[in-house]
Order: sequence, then structure tokens, then C-alpha cells
Amino acid sequence: MLQLKKLDCGDNSCLFSQNRTGMLTNGGCRCLTTLPQGLRIAITRVWYQANDKKEQEIS
Repeated sequence: MLQLKKLDCGDNSCLFSQNRTGMLTNGGCRCLTTLPQGLRIAITRVWYQANDKKEQEIS
């Protein structure tokens, strides 16, 4: 999970960016484009679930 936090394609729609820096283009997140679609979906779901859990712990 820690490796996903290091992903950042520089896009404004990047799913994994912690700091919105760089050119911030609007073409959509490109972090996972080289992976098969099923794996991209699975990684994205895990990422969202981890973020939801983190938000629940904070509140």
C-alpha cells in the first residue's frame, strides 16, 4: 500500500497524488495505464477503501 502513495503522474485527476504539483493537466490519471484493466480496477478499489478507512479513523 505504501508504494501506491508514491505514484503521481502529475495530472489534476491523479488518483494517487498527495500534493497537486507539476503541470496538472486534465487528461486523466495515467499512473496505471500500462496495467491490464482488471488490475487497474482492483488497485483503484483497494486505494479508495484504504482512504475511506483512514477518513473514518480521523472522524
